[in-house]
Amino acid sequence: CPGCKGAGFQKCFRCDGTGMMKEGIYNADGDWNRRVKCVECKTVGVKHCKECFNTGLQKPALRKYLKDRKFQYVVTKMMEVEPDEQGRIKINEQMKFALAKVRARFAEKQAEKAAQDAEEKELDAAAEKVVIA
Repeated sequence: CPGCKGAGFQKCFRCDGTGMMKEGIYNADGDWNRRVKCVECKTVGVKHCKECFNTGLQKPALRKYLKDRKFQYVVTKMMEVEPDEQGRIKINEQMKFALAKVRARFAEKQAEKAAQDAEEKELDAAAEKVVIA
């Protein structure tokens, strides 16, 4: 994913990953010296990647896998988990597992389709022999 470079999370744009943001009050010297807890990331410093939904996948693969209901469910649930340190660990583990499962389901579907195609070719070849004879 170009947004998170495959990590599944992006640095918070408001606090630049520090968890503390500048408040719009100047001190006597005209500097922004007052910092408050970031309201965007809730002091975590990172946010869920909205481009790949924490998967780290690029759009073509993401679109393909999101057609799978089970994968879609896991992605939706993981977007609800707070991306703090423990949450990121949980999200990463769940995503690895979900990606492995969805890839296996897609590989199985491809194998079934290839078997059907081969069977249809055999039937077509047999039908041709019957017509020729």
